[in-house]
Amino acid sequence: MRIESITLSNFRCFGKDPITIDLTSDLTALVGANGTGKTALLIALGRMFGVSQELRKIVRSDFHIPLGSNEKDITELVLFEEVKIGFQELEQDLQNNLSIPRLFKNMLITGPGQPPFCKIRLEARWTADGTVEGEIEQNTYWITTSGDQPTEEIKTPMNNSDRRLIQAYYISATRDPSTELKYNSKANMGRLLNAIEWTNDLVDKVKSNSTSILSMFDSEPPIITINNHLQDIWQKLNDDGFSANAHLQFSGSQFDNVLRSLSVTFKHDDNDQELDLESLSDGQRSLFSLSLIAAIFEIERKLIGKNSQNTPKDDETTGTSKEMKEKDRQSAFQLNKLNIPALYIYLIEEPENHLAPHLLGRVVEMFRSITKSGQAQVLLSSHSPILLRRVEPDEVRHFRINQSKRISVVKKLDLPDDPQDVAKYVRAALKIYPEIYFTKLVILVEGPSEEIVLPDLARSLRLELDRSFAAVVPIGGRHLKYVWKILKDLDVPFLTLLDLDMGREGGGWGRIKYVCQELHSIGVDLVDLLNIRTEEGKSISIPESDFGQLHKQKAVSFDEFSPWIHHLEKYGVYFSAPLDLDLSMLRSFREEYINTVNGGEPNIPDDSASNYDSYIKNAIEAVLGTAYKDNSAYDSLPSKDKELFAWYRYLFLNHSKPATHLLAISSIDKKTLEKNSPDVLKRLVGGIRSKLEEREIG
Repeated sequence: MRIESITLSNFRCFGKDPITIDLTSDLTALVGANGTGKTALLIALGRMFGVSQELRKIVRSDFHIPLGSNEKDITELVLFEEVKIGFQELEQDLQNNLSIPRLFKNMLITGPGQPPFCKIRLEARWTADGTVEGEIEQNTYWITTSGDQPTEEIKTPMNNSDRRLIQAYYISATRDPSTELKYNSKANMGRLLNAIEWTNDLVDKVKSNSTSILSMFDSEPPIITINNHLQDIWQKLNDDGFSANAHLQFSGSQFDNVLRSLSVTFKHDDNDQELDLESLSDGQRSLFSLSLIAAIFEIERKLIGKNSQNTPKDDETTGTSKEMKEKDRQSAFQLNKLNIPALYIYLIEEPENHLAPHLLGRVVEMFRSITKSGQAQVLLSSHSPILLRRVEPDEVRHFRINQSKRISVVKKLDLPDDPQDVAKYVRAALKIYPEIYFTKLVILVEGPSEEIVLPDLARSLRLELDRSFAAVVPIGGRHLKYVWKILKDLDVPFLTLLDLDMGREGGGWGRIKYVCQELHSIGVDLVDLLNIRTEEGKSISIPESDFGQLHKQKAVSFDEFSPWIHHLEKYGVYFSAPLDLDLSMLRSFREEYINTVNGGEPNIPDDSASNYDSYIKNAIEAVLGTAYKDNSAYDSLPSKDKELFAWYRYLFLNHSKPATHLLAISSIDKKTLEKNSPDVLKRLVGGIRSKLEEREIG
């Protein structure tokens, strides 16, 4: 059983037009800038299935106020939330299922062979009644039709017993673990404590001998079970030996008071010194809050499994001593008092708060292990690229604000399905560079050379990319259309810097053709791409009939590409020409790059030597690859420029490109960098600035 989707209308930053958000069966990651609706979605699920009355109660601020409306003139507001529940149990044959029998009467199907599902709808109406808060009426229904517009006749009120089948636990970003411990004591921990079948001996001794209360509670089998699971999960997340041992503790003289005084203590690995929860750091307390959630879930799942099994025969002796003790401890719970839900929903807001980055992976894995049962879903919001590297792109839901209407827009990534290697490549790129989800502008580049050079060049031109929330993302120039389409769907502006690679395989006219094809695939008119008008007023065009053979056209000179390079910049595509950024930077800052050599250099013959031409030809071939043969464009270069290929081979092929660029860039002062940088990079920085200004205005 899982929530497949939630539809919202007029809830907080979601407008009147219903918006449906698909959820994954396990973990769904909500990403986007602040104020885009991530928390609103978590709270919406809490309003339907929250474990506390406070979380379930619709309040005045939950109703969306349309942009431009005068609140004083509004007399009535309505909102609704609707979830669609699917049953993967029917396909996966999951054990210990609680949902099918209890929800069977509310299931719907759309046709023969189609999977059954349920729909639950929360409706709320606010009416102005002269008070500050107004009057709010809310109701939750089963919907008995698959249509989008349910009438009163097909809405069945949902009773509390059915509602408890799904329970949502909301862990806010501004959490106080001490308060949350008390909250969980009343919610899920309270459910466990209430189901424990306390021994009469314990109750009597608590009443008569309060001084021994702690040791007696510690020896109770159910408490041992809780502490064992809690300690096991706590140690997986926490690696601080000072607070290594977590231990639930009770205090008080009357038995009922003892239960209400639930607390937790921690002991050092090497001694018996005790710490209370307040003695831990904010991060450790946050970790413990998450540990408590996982421990309770694990215990309840095991109790469900125990209840579904047949009672063993008296002469049955299978199982280890440890396993039998665990079974004995579990038998002390009164299962009829547990009311365990069929589906747990964990709503985690920004788990990176208070936590060191290296712990986020553990947290994600812990919640993934919870969802493997098929009876839990996790929704987490995050601004952490580190955390999102542990999340599959399929699990991401991207939030943004429609600026003209001030309402939330939620997108699911449209990832490529075929071919398989393309899909893997794009998914890997998104996991390696999750900054894409948060940035105001993405600059797609070929590789690490651009990553190093662009930020320093932009800084010399008085533009800080980091402060402007612009991300430089290397994609290698492959599968551009898929990355462009994703960014376009997410409404994230982007620019692209590619190598023209003239003389290399697929370069030159082949690269121009490739870019035009990829731009056309995302909606740019091919006729517009193939017909240009230069600044001098000259018209240049390529007939569509010849476009398919463009990659076979031989380049005679660098100048023939210039009009096309400037033309494609109008579409956000820039070229390092004639070859790549490495050669362009070497041409612009020859001495600075040559000075990075620490002993040794290419043994370039004198230009009058008999072996000079063959040496230069070999150097050019080494740089351009096997595609280079008789390329008159490079052969016609003056000797000084030809020798750059020998230095290119030495600096960038025989040595590390990133290291060479770092050394060279660090030796160039800002004024020189600003003055002598390749023109295309200056134009690119200008394009970045323009895009960012458009974003701010928009």
